[in-house]
Amino acid sequence: MVLLYKDDGELVALIEADKLSQLRTGAASGVATKFMARADSSRLGIFGTGLQARSQVQGVCAVRPIETVIAYSRNKEKCGEFCKEMSEAVGISVQPAAAPEEAAKDVDIIVTATTSKEPVFKGEWMSKGTHINAIGANFISRRK
Repeated sequence: MVLLYKDDGELVALIEADKLSQLRTGAASGVATKFMARADSSRLGIFGTGLQARSQVQGVCAVRPIETVIAYSRNKEKCGEFCKEMSEAVGISVQPAAAPEEAAKDVDIIVTATTSKEPVFKGEWMSKGTHINAIGANFISRRK
């Protein structure tokens, strides 16, 4: 990110913006969830356990009474670390899913925080009325 003086355009700073992008994306999902997910949504399923996934959980938990988070990642070790860290960060149970359908079945909100080029869950796993925050498709090669 480039920071310039407003008066003369002189460069003030060049700031590495990965963390800022992470927070902004989580906040955007929080706003979408606030206005589009059912008010009584209490179960969140998340696909992906990287940096973006962390702010996604925090954004959703800030606007809904989430009681349980089910996280799926192909990397079991990374998923376990994510669950422990996020349980402490948001003060609720964040549990690893053994299979992807566990993160999509019987949840109120699904977040896809992955760069996968392939679909990460099947529509028939979802319940009627499930809200989805799909992030990660910021390049055409990441979309189907």
